[in-house]
Amino acid sequence: MKKLLRKNLLVFFLLFQGVTINYIVFPLLFVYSKLSNNNYLNLDEWVISICLNLLAWQLLFYLTNYVPNSEIKVNITEELKKYVILNWVNRKLKYFFSKPNIRIFILNISIWFVIIFNLLIPLISVLIFDFKIDFTVCCLWFISFQFVFFIFYYLNNYFKEDTNSDYHIMKSPWFLDAVFPNLIENKST
Repeated sequence: MKKLLRKNLLVFFLLFQGVTINYIVFPLLFVYSKLSNNNYLNLDEWVISICLNLLAWQLLFYLTNYVPNSEIKVNITEELKKYVILNWVNRKLKYFFSKPNIRIFILNISIWFVIIFNLLIPLISVLIFDFKIDFTVCCLWFISFQFVFFIFYYLNNYFKEDTNSDYHIMKSPWFLDAVFPNLIENKST
């Protein structure tokens, strides 16, 4: 119990909501809803829950790294290292990505996934099939971009030999953190 108290409760809550609720409870509830023809949870609610969790992580990262007088002082990386299961997953991922061929293959698949899922399919469905893009589709785009950013960030930080200069090192794993500062800098020039 003492070990649990040393962990930051906000990080614990976000992990619990992100892993246990979004990736264990909600998928089971969604499948049960479909099989029993009841509406306990639909896809829109599940996707929005994942999106809100990712946005909460990004807000926590922003408040702890960019707001100087923030009441929240959390080093997310150090807090995540306190969880044994996350350390185990990190070791398995490092071993999996230790071969350069696998890293290149995963990066290529990620880039093609973004091109096909986030660009081509929406263009074809809107222009040819007159599909209306709703909030759930935008959330799915955001989740897919964020997933690819996690892959890029992980490979960029743990396998620095693949990058040629310090300019290409990603400082944040968050999609919005990479996009919005660039938009603000471009508008100010």
